[in-house]
Amino acid sequence: MQTVCVFVHMPKAGGSTLQGIIQRQFAPAATFDIHGESLETVQSSVDRLRRLPEAERDAVNAYFFHF
Repeated sequence: MQTVCVFVHMPKAGGSTLQGIIQRQFAPAATFDIHGESLETVQSSVDRLRRLPEAERDAVNAYFFHF
């Protein structure tokens, strides 16, 4: 079973520092950012994830959500 990290960054809560620390633990190709400024940006990010080739999606171990 693959271990997956999910990090939810809430503004003004020290999340940028913690996100940087977490991101350094993963290869860039193993991370995926989902932006939540609006429903449209969340949907756009999810659509982008769905369009990734299966092998690339399977390689993602860390998801970063920005709200």
